[in-house]
Amino acid sequence: MSFPALLFRANAIRSGSTYGESTEKVFTTVTIEIYNKEQFASSVTKENLTLIKQIGRMHKVIDAGEEKNLSDIASKQLTELSKIPWTRSVTVVHNDPKAGNTR
Repeated sequence: MSFPALLFRANAIRSGSTYGESTEKVFTTVTIEIYNKEQFASSVTKENLTLIKQIGRMHKVIDAGEEKNLSDIASKQLTELSKIPWTRSVTVVHNDPKAGNTR
């Protein structure tokens, strides 16, 4: 079964695309914690207040491991985790049902 000419004719395909923002993996508050011999020793929390007002509070807690400068780690993590990524969705629908089943 072959449909090469049919698949790429503009009148045989109806398509659409949308752009948007995804806040699925965006965090507005970051807490960096450090432990000493499995006991809590210290923590630093940083917030993006503008983004909290815009999309709400989403909190992430991160273990610092062996790092000592918790404030720098929290600032860097908040900068990375508070970026809202752009997403694009593309939908293609074939008017011919046989062409739509071709892979």
